[in-house]
Amino acid sequence: PPSLPPSPHLFPDPLQVVVVSRNDGSSVGLVVGQILDIVTEQLTVTGTAHRPGVQAIAVIQEQVTELLDIEAITQEVIQTQYA
Repeated sequence: PPSLPPSPHLFPDPLQVVVVSRNDGSSVGLVVGQILDIVTEQLTVTGTAHRPGVQAIAVIQEQVTELLDIEAITQEVIQTQYA
């Protein structure tokens, strides 16, 4: 029988992407577990967000995509940390 390719969960890519946001003198880093795709495309927002941490909804390459509100996420982390 043919062997299956290794699971990305068993052998994670050593490259980790960290997005750092600075807000009011504090820094928050978001570790991205996986980059699904990188595209260059005209962005058209198609919907409004209905949950915290999401800024808007757009269709990118025929996929519904939530656009994160990094400022709101970092504020939540900072408030939780110092509560």
